[in-house]
Amino acid sequence: MLLSLINEPGTFTDLVRTANDNLVPAVVLNELLRKGIVETLESGHIMLRRSAYAPANELNAQPEADYDDTFGLHPPRRRFNDI
Repeated sequence: MLLSLINEPGTFTDLVRTANDNLVPAVVLNELLRKGIVETLESGHIMLRRSAYAPANELNAQPEADYDDTFGLHPPRRRFNDI
């Protein structure tokens, strides 16, 4: 969990700015909230609800792989906090 939009080290704002200075932390947070990836708590913290997120776009599109080739007989299991 991270504190939301405070300009202090170790907060969500700091994390976003470390990843990419061109991103606006409030916009990133709103998108993650809209997608249900995070939730805000009354304490002012942001809690991760899903273990992974990769935006879908054509530039980053990966060819679809057959589960038998990539993962053996079973597809990967979802983690308990995945929605």
